[in-house]
Amino acid sequence: MKKRFVYQTKIGNIYITEEKSFITGISYHKPFTPALETETLLIRETYMQITEYLSGVRKGFLLPLRQDGTAFQKKIWEALLQIPYGYTCSYGELAAAVGKPKAIRAVETAKNKNHIDICIPSHRLVNEAGILPVHTRNIKVKKFLLELEHKNV
Repeated sequence: MKKRFVYQTKIGNIYITEEKSFITGISYHKPFTPALETETLLIRETYMQITEYLSGVRKGFLLPLRQDGTAFQKKIWEALLQIPYGYTCSYGELAAAVGKPKAIRAVETAKNKNHIDICIPSHRLVNEAGILPVHTRNIKVKKFLLELEHKNV
């Protein structure tokens, strides 16, 4: 059974979801999927690591993460984890890095299906001009995260 707990942070509410001892979701809005509203040790640890990250102390996460997706989506999520703290990568660069240089739209789709924001840093993915696309979900939060990282590199 999924378990979820909400915390107030400097970027607003974050909903952390755990299933079978894995973090399966971090969201800025309450997910529609049903879950038992309870705080677990893993959810609490995730919140503590996110708090350290938002304070500029932590630059990476040590958490068991899992999300369902296609093989290509999982490849993109793994590639997102390789973008260093404080740096960005374009859709085209990431597509090329996974061996599919023409799959820019597929990279964007995979980014949009990332349900573990912050820990899998989709905010580090930018357009070819080096900026977050205007249609980015939660653009204010993602701008904040990029500015935080640039300030603490």
